[in-house]
Amino acid sequence: MDEEIKEKRILVADSDQNQINAIVATLKAAGITNLEVARNGTDAWQSWKKDKKIDIIIASWSLSEMSGLDFLKRIRADQLAPVQPAFIVMTDIGGEKNVEVCVSEGADAVIQKPFDGQGMLDNLREGVGYRKQMGNKTIPDSTRVKKQSIMDSLLSSMITGELIFERYTTSVDCDELHHERCIIRVVNNYGLGTMLNIRFARQGANTEGFYKPIKGLVTKVERVPKEVGIYRLHVQFSKRPSPEQGVHDLMTTSSADITP
Repeated sequence: MDEEIKEKRILVADSDQNQINAIVATLKAAGITNLEVARNGTDAWQSWKKDKKIDIIIASWSLSEMSGLDFLKRIRADQLAPVQPAFIVMTDIGGEKNVEVCVSEGADAVIQKPFDGQGMLDNLREGVGYRKQMGNKTIPDSTRVKKQSIMDSLLSSMITGELIFERYTTSVDCDELHHERCIIRVVNNYGLGTMLNIRFARQGANTEGFYKPIKGLVTKVERVPKEVGIYRLHVQFSKRPSPEQGVHDLMTTSSADITP
């Protein structure tokens, strides 16, 4: 972790004690030790009000008593703050729906749960870097991408699909498709070495549903410039796709920018 960030004072706010433990452990392992925790939005606000010298806030969207969004609004509305802190919002399952609101209210980065430790640290760097550019401004500038633009990006390609997790799915856009690999855009950094379960959407005006899932390993992660919380994941398929998984059909029929 960057030496500059190691020296920062960080407030972690989450109503889930297990999440707090995981985040604190990740930050300490990265050499960050100046930490405070709050278990609800009211306590988080009181921690801020004590001296308003917190450098970074990592807060859950679903905080009890005062939501993470309301906490963010209060921070950004605090005209007496000597310096506006970097504010990173953690969204819950399906939280990509909250990205527009987070960004429009002044979040510097958005992390979608579940997340891995390295992905969280990458988002932390992103948020701190953006806040450094913004200085004490509280309103996002025109280069910040709202959720609608993000979702348009996610669904703009002819080839779309889903990542399948144990309890939910999340939409993805396929930038490139090959016989052995693909590049997808996602609203989260799932981290190098993550095994993903991907299913591609069938194409055609009268076609609905998905092909069978295919497993793949994340081999490279790229941040998309000027798009908050959007990443390009390079995914290597665990084995050559079968016809039922649709890769050959999509490469043959799609008019999108797909590389064989």
